[in-house]
Amino acid sequence: MDEPTDPGLNERLAALEAQVSALREQVERLSRQQHDGASAEAAAPPPLETEAAAPPPLEDTKTKRSRQRPARKPSKKSSKRMPRPQAARVRKALRSEDWISRLGIALLLIGLALLFKLGIDRGWLTPVVRVGFGVVLGLFLLGVGVRLRPKRVALGRVLLGGSIATFYVTIFAAYQFYDLVPYLVAFGAMILVTVLGFVLAVQQHDAVLGIIATIGGLGTPFLLYTEEGSIPGLVLYTCLILAGAGSIYLYRGWRVLLWTAALGGWLVVLVPWFQWVFDDPGAFADRMAVQAGLVFCWLAFSVMPAVREVWHRRNPARWPTPPLKAFKKDDLVGRPALALTIIAPLVTLGLSRELWDLSDVAWGLIGIGAAVLYAMAYWPFRRLELPRLASAHAIAAALVLVIGWSALVDEPWMWYLAMAIEAAALHVLASRLPDRALRFLGHVGAFIVVMVLAGRVVNLDGQIPVLVNGRALVDLAVIALLFGTAWTIRTKGLALAYILAAYVGLLGWFWRDLVALPEGQAYVSIAWGLCALAMLAQGWRSDVDWIRNTGAATLLVVVVKLFLVDLARLEAVWRILLFLGFGGLLLLLSYFFPKLWKPNNDDEEEEAEPEATPGG
Repeated sequence: MDEPTDPGLNERLAALEAQVSALREQVERLSRQQHDGASAEAAAPPPLETEAAAPPPLEDTKTKRSRQRPARKPSKKSSKRMPRPQAARVRKALRSEDWISRLGIALLLIGLALLFKLGIDRGWLTPVVRVGFGVVLGLFLLGVGVRLRPKRVALGRVLLGGSIATFYVTIFAAYQFYDLVPYLVAFGAMILVTVLGFVLAVQQHDAVLGIIATIGGLGTPFLLYTEEGSIPGLVLYTCLILAGAGSIYLYRGWRVLLWTAALGGWLVVLVPWFQWVFDDPGAFADRMAVQAGLVFCWLAFSVMPAVREVWHRRNPARWPTPPLKAFKKDDLVGRPALALTIIAPLVTLGLSRELWDLSDVAWGLIGIGAAVLYAMAYWPFRRLELPRLASAHAIAAALVLVIGWSALVDEPWMWYLAMAIEAAALHVLASRLPDRALRFLGHVGAFIVVMVLAGRVVNLDGQIPVLVNGRALVDLAVIALLFGTAWTIRTKGLALAYILAAYVGLLGWFWRDLVALPEGQAYVSIAWGLCALAMLAQGWRSDVDWIRNTGAATLLVVVVKLFLVDLARLEAVWRILLFLGFGGLLLLLSYFFPKLWKPNNDDEEEEAEPEATPGG
């Protein structure tokens, strides 16, 4: 067998021989130490030291491929077998006594209501005894719940919530069913029950009690409804209940309580608003009261959560945010400050506009002023390292600005141009600030602008003078904004989409205006051909594939148009001029191709490398 001639293989063989000899010496040394009775710790072999470099370990080909192979994703069958969090929570709830206690308190409350109703129908006992039974039941549930709350948290919570609900039902029956107490006494008792619910919620650290108290407090005017009620009194009472719920939210950070207060407060404010929309408008004092309620809701549901986010950022231990068990942390329910920052100004402006008979210019100025206010709040939140809250204010500013500008302008083209400018400005800000919300808003605005542009260029009612009329200049400005926006986008695919959208819009712009001229199809072909030749020349000079391919595709479209459209609609002279002109231009471009074509050096090296390889 011939000796190996590879010098690298000889070196590895020599290194292996050196390692084998070193291992042999160590084995002999260990055997002598054990024979002499030395300890095992003293017999630890010293590290290998060989003069020759150790060769890299030889790996099997299959082993190497298995290491490089990515980990397999779990199959659909195995993923279906995995327990889901929702199912785990359901199983955990079924294994506890919580569902039994909740079902029991619900049945108890229904039975109490049926008792009041049946007592009226059959004349059982006296109204005072029936109401007294409800009060005693409520006090019993309250006492047992307070006593069991430290040891049996779930059961104590259910009993306390049931006691609050029992008091509400009893007072309602005493006023509406039996007419035992006057309106003011019943109303005052309802307020005391609401305050009791708030106090228990804070004392027992239970958000459910706060939710029950908020719902009961907001529903009190409707449970004790009389035709003598006033709108200002309803709004004032609602604001007081919302202030109590908001104070508890500030102190405890219960986000579900904030959502309950927000939905309930807006529903109460909507009651007179719906009455005025479908009926005669209310008095000035009533409309002022509803407007004050809307402003209070805006402060409570937009400003207050943002302020608490700032406090939580500065001192999380002092202003904690308890986790949500039923919702994810970063979803809509878990981040009310973000969602309500966007929703509150839209609801406030929308409902306020139906209250007052102001001009569109006035509402437009109000909307623009609100947008400026929210835009100014963006930078402080960025400096406080609250980027999501800052993004929410930016989204609110953009939406309110669109609403205000839509009310301010009469011409659709002004709204269309303003939308394009706003989308471009959002992209410029997003390029300088790492803010995905601004980028997303810019994409949404650009998409709307592209759709409007497509509808405008498809409408072939050309105006004279062509290309320099007002509509054409507005569309050209929008196309230029789309081109400029592409340079602010770092993602190559999205930037290319913007450029292609602007380029197609430019072709449509030429088509829409030039067809108004006599023999306008000829001018369209010339304009498109010049665009195609310009793209080809630029693609060859910069050696960019998509520019070169776009120019080639445009040229192909022009050639197809020459045969399908121009041959049928143009006069013979124009047909001859177009075919001769394009033919000559293509030949001229082919002649200058060696001077225009500037491939990258990397491509030349890749092409030259196979030729230099022996045997290639």
